[in-house]
Parts: sequence; structure tokens; C-alpha cells
Amino acid sequence: ISALDSDIAQVQATLTELQRKRQTLYSHIQEHKSLISAIRRFPAELLGEVFAHCLPERWQERTNKTPSLLTQVCRHWRAIAISMRELWSSFIY
Repeated sequence: ISALDSDIAQVQATLTELQRKRQTLYSHIQEHKSLISAIRRFPAELLGEVFAHCLPERWQERTNKTPSLLTQVCRHWRAIAISMRELWSSFIY
């Protein structure tokens, strides 16, 4: 019986370790889930078109906030927004 108790204790210790590893892996996946989102696979040209449509129709309603907000989302969006002359030149009046 004591040998079985010892085996059970080993199995329980192994199970506890595997559960800890599983939780660590799950946490890692959750932390990096946004890296595989569909928006990250959009071509830069398509995102640029979306950004252009974010601008108000009338120049009187435009503020400097619209393009600068786009630069604050992530590094990729920032690079696209900064490279788009039409986002910035439309504010020079």
C-alpha cells in the first residue's frame, strides 16, 4: 500500500507541474493573441485607404487629432499613417 501511495504522490506532483505549465502557456497565448489578429494581416495599402476614410469630409471639421490618433495604435499603424502625405497635407490651409 505504501508503494501505491508513493506512486500516487508522484503522479499528483507530475499532474500539478503539468497544470502549472499549462497555465503558463495559456497566459502566454492570451498575452500575445493580438499578434495574430486579422487587422495585422491587412496590406498597408488597404489600411491607408481606411485611414483616409477616417478624415472628416469637410476641411473645416478637421483637427490635428485624426491622424495623430492613428499613430498611437501600434508601430505598424504609425508607420503607415506617417507615410501618408494626404493625412497630413489636408490640414495645411
